[in-house]
Amino acid sequence: MHMPNTGVISTIDSDYFSIMPGELYDLSYWARVGSTSLTVKGYIRYYDAGRTYLSQSGAIGAPLGATDTWERLSGVHTAPATASFARVRLLRFASVSECYFDDVTLALGTPSFAAHLSADSTGLSTGDVIPFASEAHDYGSNYNTGTYKFTAPNQGRYTFTAMMVLSASTQTRTTQIQLVKDSGGSVSTLKSLELQQVDTGLGDRKPVTLHHPEVTLKSGDLVYVTISFGSGQPTIEGTASTATLFSGRLIR
Repeated sequence: MHMPNTGVISTIDSDYFSIMPGELYDLSYWARVGSTSLTVKGYIRYYDAGRTYLSQSGAIGAPLGATDTWERLSGVHTAPATASFARVRLLRFASVSECYFDDVTLALGTPSFAAHLSADSTGLSTGDVIPFASEAHDYGSNYNTGTYKFTAPNQGRYTFTAMMVLSASTQTRTTQIQLVKDSGGSVSTLKSLELQQVDTGLGDRKPVTLHHPEVTLKSGDLVYVTISFGSGQPTIEGTASTATLFSGRLIR
């Protein structure tokens, strides 16, 4: 698609697409400018069953700096609960340059997240949820950095991984790391790993990995990671180690 140089803001709207309310959608497109840098943006615009406009996603785009070079732009957004249709809008800001778009796609996105510790986690009590408080990404906004829990947005099959390094300020015995599922108050363990003893000092740092390849969740189910121990005081390293991660995604 070609947008000629008009000196004013220009837009192109697609036809209507049927969509599923509450689902995550991924908009991607390629853009190229002719002679100078300019900003292009894409939007997902939502409509109800009668095709009355409801709202639109945030801008998916960026300034394009290189001339005559194709650049791919993409982003995700969750459709409103009352949406039945969507259109893609491509926008070019006022400029002295022409612009080209290609390979514009709107597809179901994949809810996923990845979070890590922001500092060493000390002073933990047995049964605590491990505070993976810093997000690397959260497509669909389903991970809560205040509770450190993921909420399944839809029923489906999911996969999860938790990685960390354990040490101890005082010798710790019977330390257990658990990947936990909470389905409406019914709590169960998806995966568990137990360390009989963690000594003090850097010489006894224990790397831990839990991976659950597939679990079926209902919408609203929670998944999180807990620690329990019989004695001592464990530390989960956040500043001394980069190997801390809690991640998950929808498989479908």
